[in-house]
Amino acid sequence: MSLDLITQENQISNINIDKITISSETIDDNTPKYMKQAKILSISLYLTGIFAIVGALYRWGDGPIFNAPAGTDLQLYITDMLITAPATIISGFGFQKLKKWVVISGIFTSGILIYGSALVYVDVILNGAPYLLKLIIPPIFGISLSIVIMIWVKKYYTLL
Repeated sequence: MSLDLITQENQISNINIDKITISSETIDDNTPKYMKQAKILSISLYLTGIFAIVGALYRWGDGPIFNAPAGTDLQLYITDMLITAPATIISGFGFQKLKKWVVISGIFTSGILIYGSALVYVDVILNGAPYLLKLIIPPIFGISLSIVIMIWVKKYYTLL
């Protein structure tokens, strides 16, 4: 293949191109893999944030938070709405856009998810569980998501 170029002196130069090889030390072979993983983490975090808001508003199946009987402890539900949901949605945005601050927000969100999961398990152990499976499965997802976030951050933080 031949390519004609015009230089600054308005002269035509002819360049033969047989094979073009582009290599860079800054491009990692895992680029598509880590981007795909970040997208999956982003979707998971967005969904977790949405579920935290909706679940908290309906007290995780016990009725709307605004119609709660007097004396009902609403701390966990309010914490879900004010801390868990925004943290997971912000982390989801960070993973979607691959921002540098996603390392800190991901670690923060992981801590919140692990703490919330531990609270659910302690509550189930101390008070019993009317719906054992419904209370056991979501914390497993939270802990699993936290572990995946921590592994991703440890593995790819240098690429951000």
